[in-house]
Amino acid sequence: MKVSIITPTYNRGNLIAHTLESVLNQSYHNIEHIVIDGSSTDNTVDVLERYKKKYHMTYLSRIDKGMYYAINDGISMATGDIIAYLNSDDLYFPWTVQKAVETFQSNRDLDMIYGDSMVWDFITNKIYLNIYAPHRRYWLPMGGVLCQPTVFLRRRVFDRVGYFNTEFKYLADCEFWNRINNHADLLISKVDEVMAIECNHGDTLRETMKNELSKDKNKIAFLYRKKHNNSGLTGWLKLVIYVQREVKIWEFVLRCYLKTNSKRMRWYNFLETYNVRFFFFNYIFCKLFHDRARFSRFSIEEKEKGSAGLCMDKFQNVIRPQPNPP
Repeated sequence: MKVSIITPTYNRGNLIAHTLESVLNQSYHNIEHIVIDGSSTDNTVDVLERYKKKYHMTYLSRIDKGMYYAINDGISMATGDIIAYLNSDDLYFPWTVQKAVETFQSNRDLDMIYGDSMVWDFITNKIYLNIYAPHRRYWLPMGGVLCQPTVFLRRRVFDRVGYFNTEFKYLADCEFWNRINNHADLLISKVDEVMAIECNHGDTLRETMKNELSKDKNKIAFLYRKKHNNSGLTGWLKLVIYVQREVKIWEFVLRCYLKTNSKRMRWYNFLETYNVRFFFFNYIFCKLFHDRARFSRFSIEEKEKGSAGLCMDKFQNVIRPQPNPP
């Protein structure tokens, strides 16, 4: 089963090498990586040229029309059975693609999957986990979100519902997920695995385009939430989603506890290897009591604050395959 990963980029020379490394170091190897560059003016293309020689990665540099134009171009070029897109400032864990492939192979009816994520916040210099609720048809129209770098789709989904709608300049992925969700015969499922690392820094859209993001969000709500416009129903559904989310967190912790040394999930091995298990359970405890806790294991020196590239260097070992415990 071939996997196509698409990465749009523009002037990310200080970050994209880490993203490329995370794809290069996948335990699953039947991957094509397509990078669409928007005519970067920094050293992005130099980095791409260097990595082009290391693994099955191709890149195209052309006039920047926007992120989702680039992703759509990548989808058109892709030859894989499974398609995902990974932004040039996010990372995969070494097991990410293999877990996605195994999930699709075990259920041939699945059309789209998503998982949990670890967030690396360069602004506060903290690490925390995002645990997502299991998929329900009512969830996305009510404002539910997915972790974009953990999403993998079968090629047939694009053939069925089309590509990303470029009228949504910043949240076309959210509109796309809602469009898929509207097709009752397309099966979406949550994978109980930490699948990606989201990087939050001063140049991310959520930091630089807050007003524009809000406009896109309102347009999506108008399109997909109008059939659920009963305010009482909306409030009740949000409560159900919250309860399911918290129950799922408890299930997550219990599953970790029950795993023996020889059968632990690889992400849990990572937590133990890097001595952040205590901070993980502290996060869970605080989350259940409505306090957004964050890891503090990987602190950045004061002189390094504000430099996304240096922060990524501190985290480089995370995206390299780790030896299995004896």
